[in-house]
Amino acid sequence: MTKPRPETASADSVGPLAVRCTGSTCRPGRPPWLHLAVDVVLTNRGAAHAWFLLPRSAKPAAVEGRTVYAVRGYRLRGEGRLAIAVLDGSGGGHAVQVPPAGEVRLLGVPVEVLRGDDDAETVRLELLAAGALEVDGVPLARWLDADLHCTAGAAARYDLDAAEHLATRRRDDLSEVPLRLDGARRFNLEVRLD
Repeated sequence: MTKPRPETASADSVGPLAVRCTGSTCRPGRPPWLHLAVDVVLTNRGAAHAWFLLPRSAKPAAVEGRTVYAVRGYRLRGEGRLAIAVLDGSGGGHAVQVPPAGEVRLLGVPVEVLRGDDDAETVRLELLAAGALEVDGVPLARWLDADLHCTAGAAARYDLDAAEHLATRRRDDLSEVPLRLDGARRFNLEVRLD
């Protein structure tokens, strides 16, 4: 059964960038998996755009050696303009570009959690942020050939079925190419599982 968690679960900040979890829901999946949906606020108090890379699973986020074989761009339905890039591959995740002096709210970001034997009540999610995000040496939006900007104050639910599909680009042979985060910063959020 899904249990909403309306209170703030966790927050972290590094310099002008901040991430805050405002709630989560958790439902059982096929054992030993859990399906977590996390509500996050991504804040950029800096003077330049910042990319936030949200995880697809609750495992440590590697900065180096990330690779992808496909990228799908979507414009989510909600307030303002909130575009997201879904990165498929071993370095995959959900990428959102937050404008300078801006903040965006993303509700229901899906994260897979491998339930351990310890019956922990929380899980640590690692997010990354960077000034530039490149696929195979090319800026992400140019590599995908899509407008992935968000407007300050945008808010939307993560629902790809209701979203506007902007573009998809994948390697025909499914070989993976490098994903590079320039000046990456790491954020840790503790999110409740009950």
